[in-house]
Amino acid sequence: MSLPVFMERVDSDRTDESPFGSTLTTPVDEDVILFPGIEQHLIIKSLSSDRGTEGYKLNSKVGGIDGQDDTKLMIDHSLRNLNLRMGGIEEQDNAKPFPTKTDSSVSPEPNPRSTLKPLEVSVEETTPLGKKLSSELDISEDSAEIAKDILSMLPFSHQSPSIEDLTRANDCLSSIQVITLHTLFTIASRFIFFLPWCVIAGASILLFPTNLETVIFRPGYVTSPQGIYRYAFWTEVSKELVSIFVASVFIVWYFFPKLGLLVICAVVAQFVYAWQGFKLNPKIPLGKDDRQSLYYVLNQYVSGDTVLGGLREEEDGFYMAHKHAETTAGGFALWLLNGEYGALRDNDPRYTAAWEPYFTRVNEIASKYQVGQGGTILLQQIENEFCCQRNSDGSLNTPLVEYMVALQNNTRENNVIVPLITNAPNPNSKSWSTDYLPGPGEQDIYGLDSYPACWSCNLAECGLTEITFDVVDYHDHFNEVSPTQPSFIPEFQGGSYNPWGGPQGGCPANLGPDFVNVFYRHLAAERITMASLYMLYGGTNWGGLATNLVGTSYDYSAPIEESRQISDKYYETKILGFFFRAAEDLTMTDRINYSTSYTNVSTVGATELRNPETNAAFYVTRHDVSASQDATNFKINVATSSGNLTIPQFAPSVQLSGRQSKIAVTDFRFGDNTLLYSTAEILSHSIIDGKSILALWVPDGESGEFRIKGGSIKREVVSGIGGGFHQVGRDLVVSYTQESTQIVLQFDTFLVLLLPRTLAYRFWAPALTNDPIVSPESVVFATGPYLIRSLALEGSNAVVTGDLDGSTVLEVFAPSKVNKIQWNGKAVTTHKTSHGSLKATLAKPSLDADTLQQSLSLSNWKYSDALPERFTSYNDSNWVVADHTTTSNPTSPQTLPVLYADDYGFHTGVQIFRGRFTGRASAATLNVQGGTAFGWSAWLNGDFIGGFPGAVSAASQSLTLSFANATLATAGENVLTVVMDHSGHDQRADALLPRGILGASLVSSNNTTFSKWTLAGNAGGESNIDPVRGIIAEGGLHAERLGWHLPGFDDSKWISADPSDGIEGATIGFFRTTSEINLPRGYDASFELIITAPAGSVLRSQLYVNGYQYGKFVPQIGNQIAFPVPPGILNVRGSNIIGLSLWSQTAVGAKVDLKWNVLGVYESAWDPGFDAKSLQPGWAEDRLSFA
Repeated sequence: MSLPVFMERVDSDRTDESPFGSTLTTPVDEDVILFPGIEQHLIIKSLSSDRGTEGYKLNSKVGGIDGQDDTKLMIDHSLRNLNLRMGGIEEQDNAKPFPTKTDSSVSPEPNPRSTLKPLEVSVEETTPLGKKLSSELDISEDSAEIAKDILSMLPFSHQSPSIEDLTRANDCLSSIQVITLHTLFTIASRFIFFLPWCVIAGASILLFPTNLETVIFRPGYVTSPQGIYRYAFWTEVSKELVSIFVASVFIVWYFFPKLGLLVICAVVAQFVYAWQGFKLNPKIPLGKDDRQSLYYVLNQYVSGDTVLGGLREEEDGFYMAHKHAETTAGGFALWLLNGEYGALRDNDPRYTAAWEPYFTRVNEIASKYQVGQGGTILLQQIENEFCCQRNSDGSLNTPLVEYMVALQNNTRENNVIVPLITNAPNPNSKSWSTDYLPGPGEQDIYGLDSYPACWSCNLAECGLTEITFDVVDYHDHFNEVSPTQPSFIPEFQGGSYNPWGGPQGGCPANLGPDFVNVFYRHLAAERITMASLYMLYGGTNWGGLATNLVGTSYDYSAPIEESRQISDKYYETKILGFFFRAAEDLTMTDRINYSTSYTNVSTVGATELRNPETNAAFYVTRHDVSASQDATNFKINVATSSGNLTIPQFAPSVQLSGRQSKIAVTDFRFGDNTLLYSTAEILSHSIIDGKSILALWVPDGESGEFRIKGGSIKREVVSGIGGGFHQVGRDLVVSYTQESTQIVLQFDTFLVLLLPRTLAYRFWAPALTNDPIVSPESVVFATGPYLIRSLALEGSNAVVTGDLDGSTVLEVFAPSKVNKIQWNGKAVTTHKTSHGSLKATLAKPSLDADTLQQSLSLSNWKYSDALPERFTSYNDSNWVVADHTTTSNPTSPQTLPVLYADDYGFHTGVQIFRGRFTGRASAATLNVQGGTAFGWSAWLNGDFIGGFPGAVSAASQSLTLSFANATLATAGENVLTVVMDHSGHDQRADALLPRGILGASLVSSNNTTFSKWTLAGNAGGESNIDPVRGIIAEGGLHAERLGWHLPGFDDSKWISADPSDGIEGATIGFFRTTSEINLPRGYDASFELIITAPAGSVLRSQLYVNGYQYGKFVPQIGNQIAFPVPPGILNVRGSNIIGLSLWSQTAVGAKVDLKWNVLGVYESAWDPGFDAKSLQPGWAEDRLSFA
């Protein structure tokens, strides 16, 4: 669903999705690189704000550095004094503060889309930074260079000196000619006390973080920076200072053990006291709070990530934000991950040769289905959230630019002619726009992805304890970056992903109907022209689809749930979509302003949007603090064709009940009629038999008011309880309080339906045409059912299809010639109402969820051991021999041979390694990497010796496992078996992080080493032996390789055993059964399987349905126990093969319970019982070759 409908999705540098085939369109979340020596990039910020009206012309350099700063540290639209050369005329930034209550009038904001010529950019030769600084600060070149040298030798000098430092150093140079005794004494003192100062400074960072200004900056070794500069200072010196302090403590402990131990205890106690109660608050700008800045720095060092998330700039400072994506390797073709194709997503000829054949074919197909070629493709996107077009110094980022140009050329050469679009990962990247520092690789339409609330159900990932609910300013961003283009958000937040460790069922309450109500209307207020939701429907991460961040569910708390059910969030989204379709004048508006002056209270503001041709206006109201949960009554000051008015005039005040937004309209045209204003929201508009029907809504129990321009002689309440009619001049004002039932009002030439929100949710406006531009004449209203799928007029019949979740009255507003209703192919008793509509009572479905669930069973389980590979007798002669001594992967192996699974063509699921050795050894040291939430276990000669159960944050784990509990062969070969659960690949550049064993060695007194390694992964590796399910469908478990999970496998010789009986010891078993479902025709239902285990269980279990891995259950890490399964995977009228692998990761064994749950049953026109045999290919004998 697309809506002209941001938490900034702070992501950049590289992105998640390549042009290679991803089975799911995924959001990409990347971090804008905070370049080393951050101060250098902040220099320009100082210049821009400090130089006043002298300004700097925007040729190719802004503020003295060539080109664009992609971290948004140099150029910002809020700089009032930055002169820009636009269309050859230097203009000041005309941005003004919002009007306040004291404003006498509300002035329109300048609209650069209609008043500014395209930005002119000329390229100038890059000048070294030192020369720029010397020329702009009147510091001689020699002095500037000497100053830089001196500063570089100062204790913990920043990598790049700030303007203040250069100026101070220059002043120092001018006074260095006279050296007095006092000067020498001062220098000597500072030299002597420097090391003690370092120790004290490091101690303060750890133990007294609220007193750093006094301890670190007042002694004078460094100046006290503020804001983002202060944060930059901590990034560059805190580690060294803390290291010196810690070293000094250990020196004391080494020479004076008793005293040192007391000191260590005191340090630990003070550290806990100093940091207790600390909570990350992303509302505090970077550098404003030292403890928060130090937390970010510590997090950087602990994670080992040199990229400091992203920066987003607001009026009061910079803020930290970051985000992650959710598909394995970000959608890259998995065969790219062995390192042979370079860093990926650049101009490397190896990577180019890899993507060209695929992309060429995509474009050849797309060209046949474009608009103008008989197809429906309007736009095409050639990359996803891809930054950055320019380097930090403004020069072109050549490897990326040439890659984008190659993609662009390939698209055009293959006859794709529709506009090409881009989606910036965050507001800071500002790349690929034809308006903003244009250059090679620019796209036709610039877009910006945005996720204004936490992207994760784990709010701690965003530094939050609750959703902030703060709206974002997009209007200025698009005016700066793409003023001549539509304001476009290719991805706007439809929900949040649920990470490992997140709550069962996700977090729909965090981003519910109130989020839709406020934030989607805010997009209209910010004059967003195009937007699409990520996600409208999330679905399931089946098989190996997910990245290591998330488990099986990809419900995303989206409007349509993973189970395919719809709820209030969907309905709230739907009614806003209906409004956008009906509000024809909204398609061309100027954004006049946002101000609390539009209302009579200081806590509620409005944004005025006005159509310059028709003068129709839209006032988008919300609490000035958008997170407010107050109930506030107010009136709105509007400008109409009949003058300025304060509305409502007769009804009680408009009400915002907590997190809510409302759109009031003025001079709203519908058919031949006009509402001078309405405080009730427009729902939809239809024209039947030449007469308009207008639907309005307000929340249940609230009041509304509208004014009919020109009035109406007829004013009849034909259904429900009416309100008041007030004649004002020639106009008629209708005021009312909305009851829980529908109100129908008849006027001279049109009908008005007044609905409460509860009925508006079940209001439908299906179109009678496939034309995407739907006229009111092609819209028919219908109300009542849970879902209406289609409506057609056939002679005297209104043919309606849809779904029922209970009894209801179906009402259809059809032409007068229509007198009967058909519901889902059956004629129903119909009667015509006094206002011309048709009504039919639809009975409650005869089947309910409880009844259907009672008919389902999971019994007669069969069982087989599924880890014969742990025994020395197992024949692995068909396995791949892991004998590579070199790898193209940028991560060097710790031991040889290379044991990276991707190097041998295995990329998903469980992977099994077998290492052989002859001789004496007491233990093995294994460093295994499988991504966060992965796990591994090891056996020696069939005996369990240990492993790693997994953790939410651990992507690898090194352990030394003793052989004390195993029996070594006194003569002959020993076999070490390692089973690793692959949790998915990382995204972007990290997609190349290997999966497998990084290092394997034996602890041996006589230097015994491994003589051979073999490896098994998914059956067939990259050869794709199951082209229907694909190579991501399964991994390398014995049961998977041999096809035990597939329909048609013969398990007749297996023993009978139930998963609830479990398995003994540390091993892997496989359970299998057949479950019959007989859903009656005419019904749809949502099914899920629920897996539970006793508290404290340490296990890994995978659920298979008709050959598809549709659930990953790891209770020690994740909380997901419910696994929805859709039709096509599930046979709702027939037999289903249910498989379950059970891997006990401890010697105590494991057991689980598995049961059906029916989430809902619906009488439906859609048949979920279609023949899905083609989607469920069965077992074949060639599977035996993969043992």
